[in-house]
Amino acid sequence: MNATQTIGDLLAAALVAEDQRHRDEVARWAMVTSASQLARMISEVSNISADEAFSALTLVPDECLPLLTTPHGWCALSCLVAADLQINLTGNVLPTVH
Repeated sequence: MNATQTIGDLLAAALVAEDQRHRDEVARWAMVTSASQLARMISEVSNISADEAFSALTLVPDECLPLLTTPHGWCALSCLVAADLQINLTGNVLPTVH
């Protein structure tokens, strides 16, 4: 603690830290939700279950996780899963954007 900090400064710093933790938690929830939906879509165009597809998605390098945020990224990730599991996809995995 810095002697020049006021109680207001300390409270503001604590609130900013809590706000960042909340944003991080929401971002993690969004990624898991996105991956779950992608896994369901992969299972619809292949012969594997959504659980198997989700499990394969957990093995994708962290650098590829931003692909979960774009429709074309989903397509790329589905190709990675298909190659990893050596399966054929019978359709495209491209979500509808409204």
